Amino acid sequence: MNVVITIGREHGSGGRHIGKIIAEKLGIECYDTRFITEAAKRNGINEKVFQAYNERPVNSLLYSIVMAGSALPRSAWNTTERPLHEQVFKAQFDMINELGQNPCVIVGRCADSVLDESITKCRVFIRADMPDRIKRIAETYQVSEKEAEKMILQTDKDRASYYQYHTGQRWGNSQNYDLCLNTSGMSEEDAAELILAYIAKKYH
Repeated sequence: MNVVITIGREHGSGGRHIGKIIAEKLGIECYDTRFITEAAKRNGINEKVFQAYNERPVNSLLYSIVMAGSALPRSAWNTTERPLHEQVFKAQFDMINELGQNPCVIVGRCADSVLDESITKCRVFIRADMPDRIKRIAETYQVSEKEAEKMILQTDKDRASYYQYHTGQRWGNSQNYDLCLNTSGMSEEDAAELILAYIAKKYH
């Protein structure tokens, strides 16, 4: 299938792992944080800055301004250049569209919105019930359930702000996706199979 699959996901829903399973079954690449390093290298921006802006709202990253002088190439040190956060997003935007020239899975990074209209894509959003998300995060990061819930709420808030800032749309709004799936009560493998069945029917 000549289609790019984008995965938006709530924190703790298993979306990243499901994306990897889908990619393995289709024999294609799955891109999440792995392409950040390459995008940083191509644009002469320190990888730490890219990581700092990784699906987080601009106003929570003020410390990156301090790093800007050493993070950017000298050609970008004047005040007429775009703000640092815009340069980071533009670099990821370009990388996403480059990767999208071939079938692949892209997790997060507003890929559902920024991919060129000429690219055939299936936009998936994955969520889960809060108790299941708390359990997953608590086990993954070895934290208490209270701390896990705090992490979930903050991460979702950051992703929503980042998405709205760069796309002008509401993160998680079903109208922005082709398929929305609640993974509670099913394994990651079953969730991947459901998504693959949908794709096979729609893009056969």
